[in-house]
This record gives sequence, structure tokens and C-alpha cells, in this order.
Amino acid sequence: HSISIDLQDRRIAAEDARTLINRFLSVLSWCDDRHAILREGWSGNHVPVPVPRRDMASSTMLNWMFHRSLPEDKELLNCLSYFREGLNASEAGIASQEVLCFFKVFETGFKHLDSREIGLTTRKWIKDVFDEACTDILPERLKRFNEDRQEKTVEKYVYENCRVAAAHASKKFSSDADMSSET
Repeated sequence: HSISIDLQDRRIAAEDARTLINRFLSVLSWCDDRHAILREGWSGNHVPVPVPRRDMASSTMLNWMFHRSLPEDKELLNCLSYFREGLNASEAGIASQEVLCFFKVFETGFKHLDSREIGLTTRKWIKDVFDEACTDILPERLKRFNEDRQEKTVEKYVYENCRVAAAHASKKFSSDADMSSET
């Protein structure tokens, strides 16, 4: 599938058109719960031209079967972009980037707090929603997760060993993206 915008007729700059297309893809990602990547195409044609399809096993939303418009809320648009970025990282198999992208979504709601308060609020939120969020997780995966966290509370392990370790690997919070148990 390809998307085209008539820059002259719509009086929109190429960069603004690219942002608009990215926003559209973020809404698609949210609606379909799948990755959506803006790839380079052609520009300068006076009529839309289909771009040759890459050999991909899946696509996002074969049909746009319902009315959707871009939300007005800039914070929500930002969260949708992080969500799509997380799905794209998941599709590419980059677990550490996926973790960070989804944490960006969680922490956007707490951005009015200072960084220490964001960490405390995020950990409290993880504690409050963890059991409900894991209702569809395979029991053997949840068992392995609990073994990995050892004596740490769920919220402390997820925040420190997942988010902080992926973003700021250090002696205190180690991260090894090649270790299959961590991924």
C-alpha cells in the first residue's frame, strides 16, 4: 500500500506531510495492534504512483473500514507514536527498544512530576495493574518471569531490571540484550 499527498494542492510542506503520514500510521497501529513503518517512496510525480511492494509476510489493516480521524490531543498523539515505535521494535525483534517505547507511553501521563516522582508513580502503577495485565500470559512465561525477579517486588524488577537497565545499563542495573532469558 502507498499513501500520497498533493503538496501543492494542499499547501503543505514535505516535512509536515511526512508527520501527517506518521500520525496516520500511528492511528493504524493502535487500531490494528500491529506495526506500521513509513518507508521511503517516490516524490515529485503529478499523480499518485504505487510504490513496488516489499516482500513482507503481513500488512497493517487491509481495509480502512471505519471512520477515524486524528485526535486533537497532542499528548495522545505523542503516546500513539511511542506505541507504534514499540510495535515496530517488537516486529524487528529489538526487545530493549520495545520496553523503552512502551515505558514512554506509561510515563507520558506523569511528565508533570519530577524524575524521582515519575519513577515512584510508575512503580506504583505497575504494582496496581500487573496482575490484570498478565491474565493472558502463558503460565510458564509468568513462572520464568517470577524466577528471574527472585526476591524483588514485581514493580521494582520491571522498573529497574527492565526499564532502567535497558536505558542506562550499569553495574547496578545490568542489561545483556543477547541473553535469551532477558529478552
